[in-house]
Amino acid sequence: MSRRLCVRVVCSTLCVLVTLGVRVARGDEGYAPGQVIVAFEEQEETVLQTTQGITTSIYEELNSVFEEYGLINERPLFRAASLVTNVYVLQFPMETNLDELVADMAQLSCVKEVTKNPELDESILDYIP
Repeated sequence: MSRRLCVRVVCSTLCVLVTLGVRVARGDEGYAPGQVIVAFEEQEETVLQTTQGITTSIYEELNSVFEEYGLINERPLFRAASLVTNVYVLQFPMETNLDELVADMAQLSCVKEVTKNPELDESILDYIP
């Protein structure tokens, strides 16, 4: 094996190990980077509104968290016709410390439940008719 090829293999291996190590160290392995699922306390009105690409909440304390962590976008977890409302997937920057974000959001009075969004193992789609 040539020296150049050997150096490339070693560098590539180190890059992979460092990348995996960072994900494991952050505790985010198995979760969608930067995503949390949040269920808000039941309300007559929608908790989140998006106007001109900016998502805000009817709760000021939640708007502060969105600003601090840099909310990118949101989407309802269930369809509009669903009986379950006010449950959203929130997307923050990929490098967001999800454990810290979940802990901060869990303290808010408007939040019923919050968790990191598990990554879907796409092989499960083979079993869905």
